[in-house]
Amino acid sequence: MFDTSSSRNTVAVGYATLPAGTGAGEPQRLLRIVAEVDGRTHKIVDASFTMLTDTSQRWLRQLIVGSDLTSETDAQRFRAGMERWFLGNSRQTIINAYGDMAQRYAAHAGILQPQA
Repeated sequence: MFDTSSSRNTVAVGYATLPAGTGAGEPQRLLRIVAEVDGRTHKIVDASFTMLTDTSQRWLRQLIVGSDLTSETDAQRFRAGMERWFLGNSRQTIINAYGDMAQRYAAHAGILQPQA
């Protein structure tokens, strides 16, 4: 059994709605990013994504694992990577979900929120 009294990691979830007509978004259109975050460093140690293919999930995991959810620099790096190398209709939705997740985490941690 997982001992939550000694865990310093947090699960942070971000949500965004996929655009209408996106194949991945029919019939459910809510995309989620779920990340395990080290509470001491604020860095993502693992992540999963709903409504995305295995390939997209693997690529996105490589992009965000190690990112500090409280760092504006890491938020900008994430956005730049998405805009340059992710060529799908859900690009902006994923960026929005990351921003939502970062804001939720920052509120939980009691620190200023980054903008994704």
